[in-house]
Amino acid sequence: MGLSRKAQLLSGGMDSRDDSRAFADEPNGRSLHLCIVLPPIEPYSPGGGAIATIVRNMALVWGSQGHRVTILAPPDEHTPYQEGHYVAIHVPTPLASRVPMEIGKRLVGRAGSVVGGLRRWDWHRYGSYLGAVKKALASLDGPFDVVIAHNDLQLLGALGPRPEGERSVLWLHNTVRTHRTDGGRLLASADAIVAVSRFVGSWTEREYDLPAGSVRTVHNGVDLERFHPSTTHGQPSSPVRVLCHGRLDPSKGFHLAVDAVRLLRNAGRDVTITLAGGSQAFGISAAEAQHYRDTLLESVAAAGGTYLGRVAPDDMAELLRHHAIACAPSLFEDPFPLSVLEALASGCAVVASRRGGLPEMCDDAATLFDPDEEGALESALATLVDNPEFRQQAQVAARERASAFPWSATAAGILDACGLGRAKS
Repeated sequence: MGLSRKAQLLSGGMDSRDDSRAFADEPNGRSLHLCIVLPPIEPYSPGGGAIATIVRNMALVWGSQGHRVTILAPPDEHTPYQEGHYVAIHVPTPLASRVPMEIGKRLVGRAGSVVGGLRRWDWHRYGSYLGAVKKALASLDGPFDVVIAHNDLQLLGALGPRPEGERSVLWLHNTVRTHRTDGGRLLASADAIVAVSRFVGSWTEREYDLPAGSVRTVHNGVDLERFHPSTTHGQPSSPVRVLCHGRLDPSKGFHLAVDAVRLLRNAGRDVTITLAGGSQAFGISAAEAQHYRDTLLESVAAAGGTYLGRVAPDDMAELLRHHAIACAPSLFEDPFPLSVLEALASGCAVVASRRGGLPEMCDDAATLFDPDEEGALESALATLVDNPEFRQQAQVAARERASAFPWSATAAGILDACGLGRAKS
């Protein structure tokens, strides 16, 4: 039986009648129409984050297979991605805040008191966004074969009755909490729940008291043609270049990498560090985020490093090819970050925290360390900097590991999760 039925039985929301027909009539070799709804803080453009990148690649893969892909997302000042059919979701008035309540705590899995616990929605002005989504869905050429919600526990249940045969997927990219007390019922609105890593899936099952195996793992992917090693891959370089890329958030731990490189340079190692990323932090005040950024950039300068600011997604592949080592010193349980997948595919020797989904992603193709252990990151980097042969082996292993994560596998996994795996592909 479908996941939504199992969850509803557990919560008392359905009776025990046989529902074996729920996934009986699977399509066979036909084109699908897929509708993807992004969260109200995620534009479908270069101004978006990881979810926008993932959706863009899904639209590319599914489109190449003959499927129709419609994407609903809020607009921003950037030109939307061209993959798929984009529908801008305008709300009647601007969102009161572009930052959802407690998203920082949900992203990093922190417990804490919930602000606005009596609110109906997890995002400010979400009701307006939901109304605009409903209006857009009603105006589109449906029905859809599947509606996919990203990191939004409330959407699928709030859409109301949908056409018969339309399936739904809740795609979790983080450990997503809701301030509502009926989280299990919210998840029961989905025919399938997928998570980007086993870590996120297991956490979700525990958090919402779901049976083991209820959440299916569908790993993120990487464009193996665009992200690839340089023609000088593996050759000695001077200095040895280390890269940290992603948002400037204390939880990402970039300050650990900067301090480690500074110490290595003070010890006479020929190494340098580059930071690439915009100033975006969750769960802290704007003043705290600014202070962190200012302090971090002062440390970069003291370490003789370079800060590039936010690098456009389409320029990231070239940047990675100019670095021998990529560092992901996350202090939180990083779910399954695209930045590390891209580094692996680019043939960078990867040093990553033993947190969240990072060990699952890297397996034995990276140097893993405990960010709470003093000197652990410095030691890991020193080994790669001092030993070119070991560094080259790590670079080869990184590319081999990345080959296990093509976007085509992600696209197939999503369709298979909701019983559409035999559709045209």
